[in-house]
Amino acid sequence: MKTLAVVLNPSAGSARAFGEDDLREAIKAAASWAELEFFDASDDVPGAARAACASGADAVVTAGGDGTAAAVLDAARDAGCAIADGSTAARHGEYAAAPALWRS
Repeated sequence: MKTLAVVLNPSAGSARAFGEDDLREAIKAAASWAELEFFDASDDVPGAARAACASGADAVVTAGGDGTAAAVLDAARDAGCAIADGSTAARHGEYAAAPALWRS
């Protein structure tokens, strides 16, 4: 089973608009094929992003706003981990992470 590390910033952008509980449930429902580990980025987005990248997950998913996505992209660049942005997809009731995003 694939693993996803979800960096969730419930006070930012689309995560705030969607609602933390609803966003978590949407991600869980749409990614039922994966084992999920949530990283709370409420207080330290860069730290949560670095922890998610270091977790060994197959990919890191962002759920928050533009700042959350930027912090995860920076951490991914520095750590060489695969990422996918879940905020927009979850808001529309979908989840799409292309197989190309998985670590080899």
